[in-house]
Amino acid sequence: MSNKQGFTLLELLISIFILSVGILGAYIAIQKSSLIANYSYSRLTAAYLAQEGIEIIRNIKDTNILEGLITPGVEWNEGLQNLCYEVEYINNQNPELCQENLRYLKVGDGLYNYGSGITTKFQRKVTIEPTETEVLSVTSIVYWQDGDKLRQFNVWEKFYKWW
Repeated sequence: MSNKQGFTLLELLISIFILSVGILGAYIAIQKSSLIANYSYSRLTAAYLAQEGIEIIRNIKDTNILEGLITPGVEWNEGLQNLCYEVEYINNQNPELCQENLRYLKVGDGLYNYGSGITTKFQRKVTIEPTETEVLSVTSIVYWQDGDKLRQFNVWEKFYKWW
């Protein structure tokens, strides 16, 4: 009778299977967390860009109010008609009307713009609608492609004639 000790072929196959399932599970978890982190980063950037769109329109409104104090006849909502705009901080006093296809924002020198820099996956449009007398409803929407899904982040605010 031989007293040899060792693994049988069945024990070896079961060990390899358990090890493979463990490694595959860890790989899938890392891959999913990477996708979630990328989506979270894109959503946060989109939220900031959408809020920036609102802030640019607020800046135009506030500038109009200040100019109206110096030059009578300048209305608080001058240049803010019921239209769709592509806005940027670099040229914030002259917002451009939306084109048929929205342009992609570029990032250069730490600022997002339409002129120069590295093209991003983000597109922004700001729409302005008069809702009541002396009230503007402003909506800023940022779009981006996330894999095969088109995502968007919306921010809206009402602007009034007073400060």
